[in-house]
Amino acid sequence: MWREAATAITETESLHIRDMKCPTYQFSGFGAAVGLPLHNWSIVACVGTDIGLKAAMFAGEAMAQTALAVAGDPELLKKAWDEFHEDYKEPYECIIPKED
Repeated sequence: MWREAATAITETESLHIRDMKCPTYQFSGFGAAVGLPLHNWSIVACVGTDIGLKAAMFAGEAMAQTALAVAGDPELLKKAWDEFHEDYKEPYECIIPKED
């Protein structure tokens, strides 16, 4: 369940996490014109408008409501953690080399 959602997100969006093993959640909304390149000045221009603010607030509310729903359902929370631990069985290894 979580794996499919994360795969769909990471195939189209950027999560900006490289050296982490933690559960993540991302919600994408429409705060900019469709088809604009991400990480571009045109996106900044769009999201700085009232429509962009409304989209950000909507996304934040959706994420908060999801967190409350998961936190309030111990069975769902356990299922999510079990799936997370199944995906990350390998021990963590930092990508930054140790100094001698």
